[in-house]
Amino acid sequence: METVICESCGKELPKSEACYCESGDYYICPECRENEFVECDRCGDLIPYDEANNTHYGTLCECCYDDLFG
Repeated sequence: METVICESCGKELPKSEACYCESGDYYICPECRENEFVECDRCGDLIPYDEANNTHYGTLCECCYDDLFG
């Protein structure tokens, strides 16, 4: 069984149980996803709460924010 390390908390878990963050090219555990990440309302990518841009279009990742407002 292939395992990965959660980028946020360092926990080792089966890759099949991990969530993949495309924009950062890393994995996070379900607990960190629930508590520390949000989905971009435009592209669906997972982003850390502190990197999310809250707009009248919803919560956006940096790339989608730049596409709309850049």
